[in-house]
Amino acid sequence: MVSQSPYNPLVNTLSVMVQEKLGVHRVIAPQERKCETQIHRHEDGRLQLKFVLAFPSYKLTTEEGHCFHIKQPVWITSSMEMKPPEYTIGRKLGDIRIALGKAEESKHYNG
Repeated sequence: MVSQSPYNPLVNTLSVMVQEKLGVHRVIAPQERKCETQIHRHEDGRLQLKFVLAFPSYKLTTEEGHCFHIKQPVWITSSMEMKPPEYTIGRKLGDIRIALGKAEESKHYNG
């Protein structure tokens, strides 16, 4: 659980969303990613895990190869419940939610 593995589907969901909305040749690269895992233990032994991936900006490449650095906070969250004694069997992320903050600035760059 300390690895990046729960966070990879969160980033992939964002990439799919961008490609569905803007076209398949768009590439998004989160900048200054921050990952947080919250663990809540219930009295019956269940563990509720919440995963939060946040970043203040991202780089977006257009179909034509133009690159933009966009300052817009993004939060991607999901959760998982694990039950004893099979904590490692059948782990599955819940719904993935994406929240976008207000875009403050976008700059074209070469690279």
